[in-house]
Amino acid sequence: KIMNFEKLKKDFEDELRAKLPADLFYHNVEHSLNVLAAVERIARSENISDKDLIMLKTAALLHDCGFLKQYNKNESEGCSISKKILPKYGYTNEQIQIICNMIMATAIPQNPHNKLEEILCDADLDYIGGDNFFEIAENLRKELEYHGNVYSDKDWLNFELNFLKQHRFFTKTQQKERNNKKQIIIDKLQNLLKDINEVE
Repeated sequence: KIMNFEKLKKDFEDELRAKLPADLFYHNVEHSLNVLAAVERIARSENISDKDLIMLKTAALLHDCGFLKQYNKNESEGCSISKKILPKYGYTNEQIQIICNMIMATAIPQNPHNKLEEILCDADLDYIGGDNFFEIAENLRKELEYHGNVYSDKDWLNFELNFLKQHRFFTKTQQKERNNKKQIIIDKLQNLLKDINEVE
């Protein structure tokens, strides 16, 4: 049996586009495809085997598919969906379990237990330290507000600052490629907060 990732991607990307709720301004199909691209970039740099890379790409594609069913605690739903569909694409039970463990590790606060889980966690939050951090964070704010978590500008800056300060990248690749920019973003957020506090 061979894992047929290309067929899975074609079928499942269409399904996500058709069925994901329109109020997912952050957790949309583009996010999953960005995570997929980040996983490939990080895995190459971390010398991951071809077989492990296929499992990683599968986990990246499916890591947010639980949103098809529910908003909160979507990771366990994502595992249920994965267990249901992956056997049709040639994945063994053992491979599916590894993929499910990767998906579960992305729940915030992230809790990876091995190299593959670390890579997926880092890819999932690749925008931290990326060039379009503020644009993506704004989409997240919009999505959270739609789901009942409304923030003032000051509260949102505090939320982001706390998140970035608690967050850490697990792989050497992301530490090298993202940590400097992440620090610049933290400094910028602190300056914005200072401006708001001075106005008050």
